[in-house]
Amino acid sequence: MGGTIIGLLGCNSKEQVPDPPMVPMQANEIVLTPAQVERVGIATTRPEEKQLSDLIHANGVIDVPPQNKAEVNAWLPGYIKKAKLLPGERVTRGQVMAVLENPEYLEAQQTYLELKESTGFLKAAYERYKVLVEENIVAKKQFLKAKADYKAAWARLKGVKRELQVMGLDTNAVAGGNFTTTIQIKAPISGYISTAHTEIGKWVDAKEVLYEIVNHDHIHLELKVFEKDMLKIKKGQKILFSVTGTGEEVYEGEVYLIGKVIESPHRTVNIHSHISQEKHRLIPGMYIDASIVTGTTKVWAVPEEAVVRTGEEAYVFLTSGKSGEGAKFQRVPVSTGLLSEGWIEIINREELGDNPEVVTRGNFFLLSAMEQEG
Repeated sequence: MGGTIIGLLGCNSKEQVPDPPMVPMQANEIVLTPAQVERVGIATTRPEEKQLSDLIHANGVIDVPPQNKAEVNAWLPGYIKKAKLLPGERVTRGQVMAVLENPEYLEAQQTYLELKESTGFLKAAYERYKVLVEENIVAKKQFLKAKADYKAAWARLKGVKRELQVMGLDTNAVAGGNFTTTIQIKAPISGYISTAHTEIGKWVDAKEVLYEIVNHDHIHLELKVFEKDMLKIKKGQKILFSVTGTGEEVYEGEVYLIGKVIESPHRTVNIHSHISQEKHRLIPGMYIDASIVTGTTKVWAVPEEAVVRTGEEAYVFLTSGKSGEGAKFQRVPVSTGLLSEGWIEIINREELGDNPEVVTRGNFFLLSAMEQEG
């Protein structure tokens, strides 16, 4: 055994003096000399009673409300004449994002001007016939026809005027004969451009998406919790979460809305949650790992680093006194429970004895040395 441990602990000096041979121990026990203990950097602590959080683990995504997302469409078909904005740029509501050109835009303007002129004439005729019919000078039939012609022209004029307004055209300018072959596509909301599908000269059809905008106000979490955990979730519970794959920064939030429908095929419930921090670098679409704090429990626990695992088995190493000139360590299987804030619950505490001293640093070396000896 002494040779095995020395091989694992070998130093960089040119001449190595082997540690004295160690006395064979029982299974699950190992002895280190004082020099080996110092070289490995063995550190220990004693288990403590801790208030650990009961956690429900969940996955989810950063999202924004539906009203904070918008697609910018082409109202009418045309060629893209101008489009300079790129993904990531911020836009404000009403800002011009693109300009389309098409000679066919002239048709609606021409129709509007013609209708405006004819409607004025028909209105004058209607008002004249109204006076004449009241004086019994003309037949009522003539008055009703004049009225119908005026109302029909007026309704059509209102429709074409609304069409021009949707196109973003100034109806006063059109009424003055100032026609244009271009229309402006404006931002429906303020936010950041997430995608762009524009090229100068590209032909776009009506309702084709040119840009997508996301407003980061009211950014929130959308979590998925399994059906078995749903009844433990309550509004206002604290959430700890980090971006998947990084874990570098932990954010806080709280449960705000709990879904009322179990979604197939994974039997999950949607949890809508608010983010506590006002300043952060989170953006919609990020995947996150979260833990929902459903309560606290007083348990007997050790630091998380005290537990080593091999496959499905978990162990701790106890310092179990001295053996000759060495320190004796014993490997003990444990059943673990809650894990929170760097501490892990030990369920079978009675198997560790009274007032045990648990290894927190160097235990992986002890496990490796013991397995090689075995």
